[in-house]
Amino acid sequence: MAINPSRTLRLASELYPLLETMAAGEHSLSRSMTLSEIRSFIELRMQNENRDVEGIVAAMEQNGLLEESVESDSAWEVPHAVGEFIRHLASRQRLTSPDRIVSILSEIAIQTSSLQDAFMIGDRDAAMHAWKNLQQGLEDTRGISQANHEAILQNIMAIKSKSDNRSLRERFLFIQELHSRYLSVLGEIVDVGGQMDKHLSELIGVIKHGVGAMINEPGVPEISEKTLFLIKRLREDAWTHYHSAMKEIAPLFKQIRYDHGLAASASRVLELVGKNGGAALKPVVEHVKVSRWRTENLFSNYPLEDYVIGVREYTRQPVLGPLSIHSVEPIPILLDEQALCSEIEDAGSIPDFLKWVFEHYGGFDEHSLVNAFHNVLMMNKYATKVSGVETCLDTERSSYYYNPVMIKHGS
Repeated sequence: MAINPSRTLRLASELYPLLETMAAGEHSLSRSMTLSEIRSFIELRMQNENRDVEGIVAAMEQNGLLEESVESDSAWEVPHAVGEFIRHLASRQRLTSPDRIVSILSEIAIQTSSLQDAFMIGDRDAAMHAWKNLQQGLEDTRGISQANHEAILQNIMAIKSKSDNRSLRERFLFIQELHSRYLSVLGEIVDVGGQMDKHLSELIGVIKHGVGAMINEPGVPEISEKTLFLIKRLREDAWTHYHSAMKEIAPLFKQIRYDHGLAASASRVLELVGKNGGAALKPVVEHVKVSRWRTENLFSNYPLEDYVIGVREYTRQPVLGPLSIHSVEPIPILLDEQALCSEIEDAGSIPDFLKWVFEHYGGFDEHSLVNAFHNVLMMNKYATKVSGVETCLDTERSSYYYNPVMIKHGS
């Protein structure tokens, strides 16, 4: 039976507390519920609901909001697409592997080649088809980046407030995986020279070179301009999301790694004491030479149960600081490459392009300047010549040794 979207959304709004609970269970994993569990939930949380539970489940199933659970035929769960939608509304996004971004970027590269072929033969329909696929890929990549950023901040907030119900070791493993599997890999993708930078620069070059051949075709100038805006927004958002997450995760990773090491060491020492008595502490004292005793170094300062009864669940309270979604430091503004190209065309011949960029745009962050320098050269829009004599450019933060790239003319 066909699903009526307006009826489905109306039913979802009426039963949203139930959908949210089923879509965002422990650690944001979807959970299945039996008929009796659904009845108990409605009686407890939705006391104004007068419809019978069987009718509610049947209506939700008919409208695509529920499906039979993979665990049991007598239980139901929300479909994947519905769960993602509910988690988005509730700001409980789940982490998506950076490999998903890599696969989308590979598809963007394929569609870029298709767009270039369409420009070469003047096929407007093929170009419009490739453009639509490219815009979808750009928005999908940005959506994954934003959802991962919000999921990371959400998990950090839960860890800092101790509301995540994880043991110390689980927190350590989670933060370690988050740092190594997600952020480190994501940094290689979004940074200068990474896959995102490379594929988006190629796409910009294809659009700016090819759109001139079809400038009189209906809709081509508008969709090309919109695609360039989407590319710019994706670059800025991905860069912002990555660096904001790194600023939040780095100090927490360092602290939890320290706490985990301390708890593991204390556990090993207590195990030796349990087997061999106080004599087991002699090698420890000989190995760790105490040069000075201070009050905060004594184990007696901490709750006894943390070290004796519950050492496996050691929970040293971290220093709770404000979790800011926006960084305290202002995020550097990226240099508009279209404006840079206009300045290049007005300037004419430029003997040292990198030096020229730093002199004319000194108010921007160095990362932004080097990124713009790299992207403009990747466009292959200007005739260039590399000097054989190495030179040096000193800035406040770095010294650049390079062979100057000369732009012979600006058009």
